[in-house]
Amino acid sequence: MSAVISSTHLCPSQKIRYALMGLGRKVPFSRNSEKCLQLRNTTRRKLFAIKSLCQDHLHFRNKLNIYDLKNCLRLQLTHFKNAFNDLLVLSIGHKLWFFCISILHPDVEFLTTTSIRTLIDTHRNQGIISVLLSVKGQAQPEAVRRHLQEVVRRRDKSGNLAFPRLRHCLVTRCGTYAWQRSKFDLDQNITVAPLSYKGRSVTEYNIQDYVCEIVSKYIPQGIPPWQIIIIPSSEDHHYILLKLHHVLLGENLNIGDLLPLIPPTRQLPGSFVSKSPLVEVLPKPVAIPELKQRLGEEISNFWNEFVSNYDPLECTELLKNTPGFFQLQAIVVVALISTIKESRKGFSMIKSDIFSRTRFVILTLKRECKKRRVTFKTLSKSVLVTLDPRNIVKLWFRNLTSVATWPLRLQIRLYREASALYSCLINSYCQYNNTVVGVVYNYVPLIYACAKEIFFYVGIVVKAPRTIIEDILLQKESFQTITLCGRKSVAWSDPKSKSCWQPFRLAFPNISSTPNT
Repeated sequence: MSAVISSTHLCPSQKIRYALMGLGRKVPFSRNSEKCLQLRNTTRRKLFAIKSLCQDHLHFRNKLNIYDLKNCLRLQLTHFKNAFNDLLVLSIGHKLWFFCISILHPDVEFLTTTSIRTLIDTHRNQGIISVLLSVKGQAQPEAVRRHLQEVVRRRDKSGNLAFPRLRHCLVTRCGTYAWQRSKFDLDQNITVAPLSYKGRSVTEYNIQDYVCEIVSKYIPQGIPPWQIIIIPSSEDHHYILLKLHHVLLGENLNIGDLLPLIPPTRQLPGSFVSKSPLVEVLPKPVAIPELKQRLGEEISNFWNEFVSNYDPLECTELLKNTPGFFQLQAIVVVALISTIKESRKGFSMIKSDIFSRTRFVILTLKRECKKRRVTFKTLSKSVLVTLDPRNIVKLWFRNLTSVATWPLRLQIRLYREASALYSCLINSYCQYNNTVVGVVYNYVPLIYACAKEIFFYVGIVVKAPRTIIEDILLQKESFQTITLCGRKSVAWSDPKSKSCWQPFRLAFPNISSTPNT
């Protein structure tokens, strides 16, 4: 029996069971008999063996529990490693993808974070958030414009722009949203809607249809993805509609930052209410003002350089020597332009009759010529200086030097043209504005855009009478047959208490009693 108990091929519970079976055997009882002593000793040994086996059994069970816990932890660690590897692969692939498309499109800055709303965006459903603000009082577009200008120019403690994305355009490259820097014009993001809607004034009865029509239109391309629309209603009431892309909310921007929630303290003299239904019908020209600004800058720079070289008041070296004939002509031009400028300033200080103005112009011309020593004596001396043989020899020598160095200057000019072309193709910006490539790159597309805008406005003027006659007299009556599927609509009801929703809640338990907005 002892051999059975000590067998190593049985588990501790089996060993205890066999030991207890050995204790249950019936043997004759005799206190002094040899068999009784043997049985007592055997029983003691078996009890000691059972005690040790119980301890072994408990130790075995503890080992089993520890083994199960280790397996569970090992399994959880394996799952964690697999998830971490998958996340690492996705992160590396994500960064590699953005690196590749950033090389293909270096002119934009891609959005590195992706949300569920961004993933489900489509061309017809761009995720535009619309907020309508009802304001008491007359519409004040200038006050709204000053508020938005302050928001756009706001800076943080480091001196950087607080909301730089309000100046950037949102584009799509390789199926991914990206920010593109462009020329920002705040007036393109502010619109004053007409005072009437379908021939009737805007009131609380047709504001829903009016807002529905405005919201159904997309934000114009080429501007940042937000827009403020001011809707005048009456003398003591108006609306402000805010439309912005949901991506802007992830750029530390709140809706309350764009809305003018704090009214101005006084009525501004420049505020107005749009009363014409033709306001904002035509798009505002963009290329024509830009071309005007560039030409103004070029003319201003050329004139400043011309004055610094040929005006005796700026270049005092001209007063030390007698100028030549051609140099004197440049001084006369400077004197004439200065006379015109001074005359325009002084017209507001004299009488408005022709005699007084003519006398003032003559006196101003004499004063400007006297400052620059432009007299008949100087004119005769300049002719003699120009015809001096020494000056003629110097002029011929300069011309010969110019002809001799022409090949070298041609190579330098070709190098500058090639550098300008390389800068235009690689950097999308020309650093050499004085080259032919720079002039073509800066002005040819702008002149083409100006021509398109001019022809567009001319076409509208030419076609306007015919369009008006067709819309008023020749318009055919028709019913709407186009489905409204996919279009946006705006509607709301009067405030209702929760008791009105109780019957619906009892009839439809799966539907919440609070309506989703």
